[in-house]
Amino acid sequence: MENASIIIRHTKLTDSGNYICDFPGRQTSHIQLVVDGPLKDRRGENIPGAAPEPYIRILGETKDGELLQCVVRGASPKPKVEWKDSSGNILPAKDPQVSERGGRYDITLQTTVTETGNYTCVSTQEEINHQIYAETFVSINGGIFNTVTIACVIVIGVLFLLVVVLAVILCRRNNRQRGRY
Repeated sequence: MENASIIIRHTKLTDSGNYICDFPGRQTSHIQLVVDGPLKDRRGENIPGAAPEPYIRILGETKDGELLQCVVRGASPKPKVEWKDSSGNILPAKDPQVSERGGRYDITLQTTVTETGNYTCVSTQEEINHQIYAETFVSINGGIFNTVTIACVIVIGVLFLLVVVLAVILCRRNNRQRGRY
């Protein structure tokens, strides 16, 4: 057996596949070449099925926090969709809603956040080394503290109004008793 090597430069994802090395009269070797590049936004490369930028909506406040929704449409192959916080940590999310039509996938993923900050929806298609994301900023208004603050302001306002009304009534009563009214 003889040693041989081959160097392949400037490979592309489409170079992946099975190759045969034939040493005439000696040996035939079968080689599977896997070109696995970095995940990156391939939107400008016109790769069929590459997911477009996710669409993010802030659905509103719930009792648990702010509800966020991410929608990825028309992707093929099926992407993995995740929510991440500003540190890159994957956030817990509801089970994704997935629909498929003609080999293209629409995926909707929701999560609830409880802290003010930047949140990112990431769509990853490892088979074509495509990753794309959208980011949003969420401001949490203070949750229960905010509700308690509003209630306190209302109670203080009502008490102040009662004090003013009582002061007016007492002033009128005093004026009547003195005959000035």
